[in-house]
Amino acid sequence: MNVDIYVSATNSLKFVSVPAGQNVALLSLPNDPDLSTLNPRSLDQAITAGSNFEALSTDDMLSQIDKQGYALQLAPPMVGRSGSVSG
Repeated sequence: MNVDIYVSATNSLKFVSVPAGQNVALLSLPNDPDLSTLNPRSLDQAITAGSNFEALSTDDMLSQIDKQGYALQLAPPMVGRSGSVSG
C-alpha cells in the first residue's frame, strides 16, 4: 500500500498517515492542537506489513488506516537527536 505520511508542525513525534492521494485536510482528526497543522513527511510512500518506516510500525499504520481511514502514531523520541526521528 502507498501512503502519505504527515508530521505535526508543533510536535515532530506525532504523525498522521493516510492512503496516498487522500486530502488530509478533510479528515475528522481528534481535537489535538498538535494536529491542526501537518506538514508532508513522505508522500506516496510504499509500505508493507511486518516492517517499519523510520520509527513507525507499518502494521499499526495499516491496521488503523483499515479501521478509520487514517493512522495516528507517536514516534519514540530518539536520544541524541533534536527535531528529527529516524529508525
